[in-house]
Parts: sequence; structure tokens; C-alpha cells
Amino acid sequence: MITTGSYIDLVILRDRDADTAWTSASDGTLEERIYYCQNWRADVVAIVGPDGQSGQMKEWVKYSAYGVPYGIPGGDTDSDFDCETGDVDQVQQWIDTSAYDLRGDFNLDGAVDASDKSAIILSQENLYLGRGVLSSVSSMKGYSGSSRSSSTALNLARVRMWNPEEGRWSKRDPVEYGDSTNLYSVAQDNPVTLRDPLGLFSMTPFTGCNGCKVRSPKCTNIQVGGGGCKLVLICTPGDPGARVDGHCSSSGSGHTPFHAPIDTANDCFMVTQCRVTFQLTFKSKCSARLNLGKPGAWGPSVVIPPHPTGRSVPVRVAADCGGSASIQIKASTGDSTAIVEVGVRCTHCAQ
Repeated sequence: MITTGSYIDLVILRDRDADTAWTSASDGTLEERIYYCQNWRADVVAIVGPDGQSGQMKEWVKYSAYGVPYGIPGGDTDSDFDCETGDVDQVQQWIDTSAYDLRGDFNLDGAVDASDKSAIILSQENLYLGRGVLSSVSSMKGYSGSSRSSSTALNLARVRMWNPEEGRWSKRDPVEYGDSTNLYSVAQDNPVTLRDPLGLFSMTPFTGCNGCKVRSPKCTNIQVGGGGCKLVLICTPGDPGARVDGHCSSSGSGHTPFHAPIDTANDCFMVTQCRVTFQLTFKSKCSARLNLGKPGAWGPSVVIPPHPTGRSVPVRVAADCGGSASIQIKASTGDSTAIVEVGVRCTHCAQ
């Protein structure tokens, strides 16, 4: 199965060995290919399969609010979940009147003609799907791009499974009350506008929780003063000093379900905000003062006691996805003062 680079549940296609008889051994050839069509929530709403050089509308799928599938086979012209003689007759009527309807264009060549009718009779007639049936081609991908178990009728969202018939998760939310006061509610009981692909917290579909990564954290070492009161500030932007927190905001609430060491070259997180914690290590035999902010708007002074071997102080900087942010630090000892800036740039993964 092949997915897109933008979101793991956005599936492009599936290749499969079509030697399915129990007496057949795999021949190493993937004879069957199907393509997935998904909507704004990543629901698989249609599956198209190639037939020679043209496609075939294998099936459509509709869902209840919480994901109960209603399978519609290709060639089902009245969308009553089965393909029967009446559907074949309807295709013939469209052919006779030179009318076009997508439900009759089985090979998706832009016309309803005899080739569509023949293909429907050959492969689809007397095929019934209906309520609770996701697919006729053994596809497990369905509602919100999640995988559906045919044996339990539960949907898997990585961390938890939910029952689409009941609209509730099978176990408590691992992040407790970070998403809702109901630890078993799916998408805050609002699945029409929210989604929860991880089973941890709700988010709006692809409008805020896009993949982002930290780019080039800005961090500089400085030295203030001299002699016995020399202050050395060592800024550590990499592991283990700097970490990025996964953070998604929806309905005005913030959630922090995970954090991990920064790998600026590879790591991409489903976040709306990159929040980086820098470790600032102070080494001095004298007391020092620390102010955060910017010239003209410095925060209150923090007195740093003498630490000849070094004392680490965390400083967090947060930038929205697609933006940047920085904090200036004024370090003073005796009559010497220096200013250093720490910052982060948070870009979409495609950048």
C-alpha cells in the first residue's frame, strides 16, 4: 500500500497478489491494483481499479456520522446497495437516450455505452454490499482513512479502536481530559467537523494540524565580562537540549500528546506549533542577572547564583507552523552586559 507524503492516512493505491485460492502459492507478481478516492476527512469514498488501459468504478462507500459503512457496488445505478437486472436495464436506457450518468459509466471513459453494460453484467451483477459492508475487494481502509476489522467491526486509529455503531472508543483516552471530559467520546461527539486519526485528540481536517518541522534553531554561545567574574553562556539547540512538542489546537483547546528530540533534517510532526526548549548553561564564579524579552521591553531580572561548573536553565520558544519566533536574553555580570537571541522557524514539511 502506498500513501501520500502529506498525511499517512491519505492512501494512493494498493497492489496485491491476486493468487487467492488456498491451493495457490504466491508467484511474486502483484497482479491487482486499486486506487483510493478520499474526501476532506480522509474517508475512502470510492475505489477505482484498472482494467487494461481504462479504469473501473469498483465501488462507492457512504458512512454514518461515526463511520458505519454503507457499501455500494459499481454499476448500482439507483444506489440501493446491490447491482441487479434493474441496474443493467437503467444503463441500457442511458445508452438508448445518449444520456450520461457517472453511475453507469463503469469504465470511466466519459460515456455510457455497451462496454459499460457488458462489464457490469460480467463482474458486478448480483453483487450486494449494504450496511456494515465496507468493501467487495477486501479493502480495510475506510472512515477517516482508518482500518476496519471485518471480524470485530471496529475501526483502528493507532492508539485506540472505536465502535462506529456506538460512536465511542473501546478504552479511555490515554491523554486523559486533554480533549474532552468524556474519555470515550469520539471527536468530542462532533464527528461531522472534527476527526481524531490518532485516538488521542480531536482536530479539524487538514486545516491546522498539518505536518511541520523545526528548521535551523537559532542559538549562540556568548561570554560576558572577564577575570574571576567571567560569565559563559552555552546554548544547546540539539539533543538532548532542544525538544519539539507535538501540539494541535482545536476548538480553542491546546493539547500536548508527545514530544521528541529534534531532528531538523527528518522529523515531521502533526502540529500547528513548533515549541522548542533550549538549554542555556551558565558558568560563572560570580552572580549574574538574566532578563528575557527584547530591548525596551525586558522582563524582570532573574539572579543566577555563582555556578563555576555550570547551571542549566530551560528557555522555551514557540512558533506557529509556517512562521518563526525568537526570544532575546540579556546576561549581565558586574559592569558587563551581552544580549543573545534564541529562536525557531517552523515550516510545513513540504518546504
